[in-house]
Amino acid sequence: MEKCQFIDLHMHSVNSDGSETTRQLLDQLFALGVGIMSFTDHDSVGCYYDLKKLSNKYGRSMTIIKGCEFSFVYNNKIKDMLGYGIDIDYVKKFLDARYSFDARIQKQRENLELFKGICKAKRMIFDDSIDVSTGNKSEAFVVLYYELNKHPENVERFPFIVDNTSFYWNYYANIESDYYVSETKGLPVMEEIIDVIKKAGGKAFLAHPYAYSRDHESNDILINLAIKNGIDGIEIQHSSNKEDDADVLTQIALSHKLLRSGGSDFHGKSKPKLKLVRGYDNMQVKFDEISEWVDTVDKIVF
Repeated sequence: MEKCQFIDLHMHSVNSDGSETTRQLLDQLFALGVGIMSFTDHDSVGCYYDLKKLSNKYGRSMTIIKGCEFSFVYNNKIKDMLGYGIDIDYVKKFLDARYSFDARIQKQRENLELFKGICKAKRMIFDDSIDVSTGNKSEAFVVLYYELNKHPENVERFPFIVDNTSFYWNYYANIESDYYVSETKGLPVMEEIIDVIKKAGGKAFLAHPYAYSRDHESNDILINLAIKNGIDGIEIQHSSNKEDDADVLTQIALSHKLLRSGGSDFHGKSKPKLKLVRGYDNMQVKFDEISEWVDTVDKIVF
């Protein structure tokens, strides 16, 4: 594969918790000059079925590595594993069997009621009639996040609700927080997800190890467990990186002979400051970082 300037191997569409359709993402990626990309929705490969219905109107080809971001439970918390070069049909069968629509809706509706109760106790203002409709990962959080931020009184009294990422990880998904709601029900463990990715012909990459906390000791335990369970690589470039995180993760990857990946983790309107390709203007995936494996996995030239 020819070396290209812009790469983004981590982004989300309306098929999970992003705000953009597959076509809208393609339009933006083309406008930015991105040459290698991967749609990595949470527990969904819907983008790849969308692609089959779309025509290439751009006048140049774009390389799309087939991907998905799989949720798993570790220490009663949600973590993520990226699968690249996966057999989309195989993964869809696994996801459909694991997460039926009715079960996903029920889970998110229960979580929404729990989250509403917490926010009511804090005397936050919101429309109590809001509901979930897709059952996508963390939909309960997403719909109430948007609703809470519609009311200036909430923002004034609880300014932390504005930052989607911080609100989610530091409050909603933090077991020590008053706002905690568990999303772990029904999730597989790490070993199962790695096995699914490999059976689908893909490569398993531990996603954004330092996005969960700044506690490097606990993060190192997670990384070592993932290595023990057979991951192929680590996501070293990510929008959550601070200071020398990418350098530290690069050294871990090189010392354990692991592959490297990276991407913005773009979500669209829920994280408006986070951009495709550049994240919060603090990252860029270099071709040399992915050249070792990018030609060896299943991909689409669109």
